Amino acid sequence: MALDCYYLMLENRFRDSYNIFVKKVHLATVSEEDLFLIAPSGSAWSATVKSVSSFSIWPLYGFLLLVAIVVKYCVLSP
Repeated sequence: MALDCYYLMLENRFRDSYNIFVKKVHLATVSEEDLFLIAPSGSAWSATVKSVSSFSIWPLYGFLLLVAIVVKYCVLSP
């Protein structure tokens, strides 16, 4: 789960960086340094919280938790 959240956090930060770049291109304020800047923008903490609470994370891990509970109490109990 941690790895999924980490990659989702990076994806969100790079998408934000890309959107900022595209906005600069449309406003004609892009500089030469912006062309070669490959770094995620925004706060890592807020992006991590956003990715942990994402809809793409909880259904999968919620389902896995439910299956583990069912297996423990229905299949493995005497």
